[in-house]
Amino acid sequence: MNGEMPSEEDEPAIGREATAAVEAAQDHARDLLDAAKLLQADFPHLALHFAVLALEEIGRGVLLVVRASPGTSERGRSLADAMEDHVQKLFWALWSPSRADWMSGGQVEEFRDLALAIHEQRKSGLYFDPSAASLPRKAVTAEETANVIGLAEARLGMETTTSWAPVGSEQAENVLFFTEAVADPRWREFVFSGASMQKLVELRAMPQWMAWLREQIEGGERAARETAERELAREAPESEKEALTAKWSMEFRFFSESHSIRQSALNSWNDGINWIKLREAGSKQLIVTVTLPRAVLAGALWGASYSLAQQLLIALNVGTFGFFWWRPRIDLARFFEKLRDLDTNDEVVIERSPSLAIDWGRQALTDAVLSRVMTCFAMLPRDGDDPVAQALAHYLRALALIAKSDIHIAFNANVFNELFVALRDGMVAYGDWDGAGSFVERFGEFAKRFFKGDEDEERFIEAASLCESGQVDAIDLPFEKVIMIKLLADAYYFEKLGDLARERERAEAAADAGS
Repeated sequence: MNGEMPSEEDEPAIGREATAAVEAAQDHARDLLDAAKLLQADFPHLALHFAVLALEEIGRGVLLVVRASPGTSERGRSLADAMEDHVQKLFWALWSPSRADWMSGGQVEEFRDLALAIHEQRKSGLYFDPSAASLPRKAVTAEETANVIGLAEARLGMETTTSWAPVGSEQAENVLFFTEAVADPRWREFVFSGASMQKLVELRAMPQWMAWLREQIEGGERAARETAERELAREAPESEKEALTAKWSMEFRFFSESHSIRQSALNSWNDGINWIKLREAGSKQLIVTVTLPRAVLAGALWGASYSLAQQLLIALNVGTFGFFWWRPRIDLARFFEKLRDLDTNDEVVIERSPSLAIDWGRQALTDAVLSRVMTCFAMLPRDGDDPVAQALAHYLRALALIAKSDIHIAFNANVFNELFVALRDGMVAYGDWDGAGSFVERFGEFAKRFFKGDEDEERFIEAASLCESGQVDAIDLPFEKVIMIKLLADAYYFEKLGDLARERERAEAAADAGS
């Protein structure tokens, strides 16, 4: 170097620091490609790994450019996450959003799928799975490795000749916004929706498409804020017709641990109920869309919608005799991500025994099961002060404790106690127990028909006695046995809600006959 400071005219469009970081990432990608070629002939499965790493470094370079935009320090958590995510780095390597090349919506979808496929293929050739029938070296062919190496070389060549938008320009800001939108679950589905892909085809230019996406998303958020401000000041409608007019649409998601979900079965529910629609999102996820009337003011919206969602959650759990919750249960058998035997270099799997995962069998959310859920939902009390609703509050707490039970902390005794109280207070509310004396005897009478043997009966009666005497911490039941009392509570409430439905049906039939 001659020691002279470069002039402003020599300033790279993305800044010197970002340029140096991108060039370092690209240099490292070249080194990784060289390593891949050295291994290619004898160890194609390992060569594939180095070629994929090269692609990841190319993707890292793209993200480094995006990070050079101003304001990233406050808004760039998604960029930091993307740089640690294998599939995201591969996606940005395959599709650099700052290029001005036109690309079809179908190609964008293909790149998303290809990034995931490359990552999964790399894992199959890198890690030994004891349950697999073959070794990693047999999981990858020489042709597959050559294809990925060629892809990485092509993308590296393209990135080294890329002209980036200047830092601070509107185009650079749009790229940053796009990256954040893809990382945000609220907007990711819209970004890759059919309407968005069609707009990309129509515009035939990546920068213009990203500008359009930003306009749509920011405009939607702005309109939502303005609507909220108006609604907070709105008075209750006077006419009953206006009060029942649809006003709000809310979407939330439940996860099923026990039942697989298929849209074909959900359609029967959707045909029968207009204001609650169900949609499959993967075999174990259920998206619920609720429409609420104008009578629900903005100030009461959170409470009203949450109460309704909790009632639907109760109905799903009672009606299916399974387990549905807001989030999937995690850390049920292991706490680590990887364990490797350093002598053999094999990956090893060890897990807690027994696992806290429950064997629910092969169950599906069929038309018949959904019909039971619908009955339960219709018959649940809507008044929170109803004694049955108060009893079911203990049932909901038990569901929450089941959801939070993992290898780090178990709530076995607490789950049993909440469900014991839910049964006790439910029987009082429905008139099946007068509340006098000990509930343990009544509990035993009801539960007896569900026990598989005398040992289960004795352990449950003992646990019930401990609950009644306030010695909850002394309950000693394994998690899989604790779940049995949930099934007892499900059976009781399903029976009572079904009785109510039949009583209502008889009353309506009698009213029709008398009219």
